[in-house]
Amino acid sequence: MSDHVLILRDAALCGELISLLEADGCTCTCLPVTSTEFIQPQGLSLYKYSWIAFTSANGVRGLFRALESSAHVLPLTVRLAAVGKATARLIHELFSRTADIVSEVADGASLAQLLTKSLPAGTDLLYPCPGGHDSDFENICRTNGLNIHSLPVYQTIANSPETIRSSFDTLPPCDAAVFFAPSAVKAFNTAVPAPWNFNAVAIGSTTERALAQIHQTIVTKAENTEPHAIAMAARGVHSMEWESQHA
Repeated sequence: MSDHVLILRDAALCGELISLLEADGCTCTCLPVTSTEFIQPQGLSLYKYSWIAFTSANGVRGLFRALESSAHVLPLTVRLAAVGKATARLIHELFSRTADIVSEVADGASLAQLLTKSLPAGTDLLYPCPGGHDSDFENICRTNGLNIHSLPVYQTIANSPETIRSSFDTLPPCDAAVFFAPSAVKAFNTAVPAPWNFNAVAIGSTTERALAQIHQTIVTKAENTEPHAIAMAARGVHSMEWESQHA
């Protein structure tokens, strides 16, 4: 029988991952546990910033929506930093710009460390971020002398625990579940308390920490945020083994 992989995200955001898993014989079910609400910031002005740093795809989408709705444009004088290749691709897709700095490891702490090595102290960075969130990215940048200006452009809302639980109870047992963010861990754990007997796939170090904090012991961290890396983690396959199987 094929592996059943539970993806805790809207299917519209996971097309490539689903295709990879299904091509490898897996059955996929998408169960969104959070939703995103975009925020329209007031008095938006980007010209005073040297850099804009994006630590998530929703940060990119949120700033794009804010600029579009206020008839502003992204100044060509502002340079761009992205957490990972997927976020860099979305920057290019929405803004037709190439990110100037891209962290190899797709987490905020890695991007912050790269920026603190690359930029002089006192550099002004705009950070399109989730509302009510103090991140590793902000803390590391501030500690190393960068001026971070947080701009909330979205917020993550947990779906109803009752809705999540009732949907989960109708599913066949899963072999792996993919968690894209700490907010997904929190929302799912509220509805279906850990520990779980399936492989919890963590996207990023902060998600891995969130799983550890709820004492989930069966955890695989994806090597990066690319769909093939997530698929490997869901199958418990190392990269060299995956490449030999798909050569």
